[in-house]
Amino acid sequence: MKNNKGFTLIELLVVVAIIGILAAVGVVAYNGYTGAAKKNAVKTIHANVVKSIAAETKKCSLDSDGTILGGMTCASYNTSVNSSSAGDDIVTYLGTSSPFADKNPFDTACTAVQASATAPEAEAEEEDSGGDSHGVDCTSALGNVTVSGSGNTITVTSKYDSDADPLSDDVGLE
Repeated sequence: MKNNKGFTLIELLVVVAIIGILAAVGVVAYNGYTGAAKKNAVKTIHANVVKSIAAETKKCSLDSDGTILGGMTCASYNTSVNSSSAGDDIVTYLGTSSPFADKNPFDTACTAVQASATAPEAEAEEEDSGGDSHGVDCTSALGNVTVSGSGNTITVTSKYDSDADPLSDDVGLE
């Protein structure tokens, strides 16, 4: 009488089928987790930009000799506020030397924070260099946090989902 120890072909096929099912479920769950993480990262970057701009511009009311946003002088900012052009001036400054270095979670070749001199609605129709040197158009990418200015108001707009309405917050400058 033979005493063969081992797995039968049926047992091996059952194990392979179970592993295949677990892998399929795992891939779908992983894609859902990464998609949600990208959306949450855009929301977090948006909130940080709004808070940073509001906090930095308040510094000038405390110290008129200081600098804000990594180099803009408070004297320049206060002059802009008095002439009701602070929003545009800050956006122009952010376009040349932005202190925000976050990468776009949906396209890491682009920075997340894009300065736009136009209103967010007109931005999609406007040709632009994109703000990055990789030859990629970063202005209309999903995940951008767009900063635009008008008068003494800065508007921060973020598109984190192709199906959802974009986030939008205004920062009043004084």
